[in-house]
Amino acid sequence: MPSVSMRFPVAAVAALAILFGASPARPERLVTQRPASADRTPRLIVLVAVDQMRGDYIERFQQQWTQGLRRLIAQGAWFRQANYPYASTVTCAGHSTIGTGTIPSVHGMILNSWWDRARRKAVNCVDDESEKIVSYGRPVPTVGESLATLRDRLPAVVNTPELRFPCAESRKFAVIDEVRERLRRARAEVSDIDGVRVRTADGWWLLRASNTQDVLVARAEAKDEAGLARLKALLGDELKQSGIAPPQF
Repeated sequence: MPSVSMRFPVAAVAALAILFGASPARPERLVTQRPASADRTPRLIVLVAVDQMRGDYIERFQQQWTQGLRRLIAQGAWFRQANYPYASTVTCAGHSTIGTGTIPSVHGMILNSWWDRARRKAVNCVDDESEKIVSYGRPVPTVGESLATLRDRLPAVVNTPELRFPCAESRKFAVIDEVRERLRRARAEVSDIDGVRVRTADGWWLLRASNTQDVLVARAEAKDEAGLARLKALLGDELKQSGIAPPQF
């Protein structure tokens, strides 16, 4: 059965398991000394799964890490070839597999939500009718302002939808590297985690390569239509310099 590579989340969990005393099988490298067998039962295991964090981010960004993630790399186990043993995964199913070491047909978390035939209704993987949903530290019925009220307080912005446009597999990551380098030379305010996110006085624009398809993905958000037009022009210009036709905004 085909597998979907999700290296970093499993690496992070394995490292945490080592730090808290668990003993996952056959790590590639292990720096810390495990405690004596009498003391190896962990009191607490913390599962941390980072969605959308590719395995190569460890090599790319580890020099910027100084505490938590650095400790996992230096003192934990790092599994470089960890894959899900089933065709595809979503958040709840994947996290449950990481946490239990079993597959969805065993642990029961098959999707994020599904139709429960016995109860004749859709259920979410985190539903628990024996517990109350908590918000702001209190049960929902005692919450003060509604989400609609909080939403109305947010500043008004204009934005593009998510724009996906073709780019050859052999070029998509190279295009991002080229754009990143030009932005650095121009001293733009840019975050280069998973692509480039550029902030200007008008707002921001984002460009990234899809990890699963031969496409580039772009978005832009501004305070007003004029600002959005300027952001789209900046994004389009960067694409043209790398030989990519801009999308139809």
